[in-house]
Amino acid sequence: MVRFLLVFALFALVLLIWSFFDVLQCQVPQTGSRARWIAVVLLLPIVGPLLWIYYGRPRAPKRRFRRGSGPDDDQDFLRNL
Repeated sequence: MVRFLLVFALFALVLLIWSFFDVLQCQVPQTGSRARWIAVVLLLPIVGPLLWIYYGRPRAPKRRFRRGSGPDDDQDFLRNL
């Protein structure tokens, strides 16, 4: 039981440190001010970093898969043959 608590405390500490520096490094979040997110992350040890991960972090834009075309799909290439 003690080992579990130590592992859980280490996980919580790593999550707290990572999310704190992530808040500092990201652009100004659209879901609130940076100071508010720092306060949430530091004052709510487990819940704060999880809230930052799910609600505060800026999301990368979704990229659509673009199918590459071969040379036989290019009309200019086919004309030059």
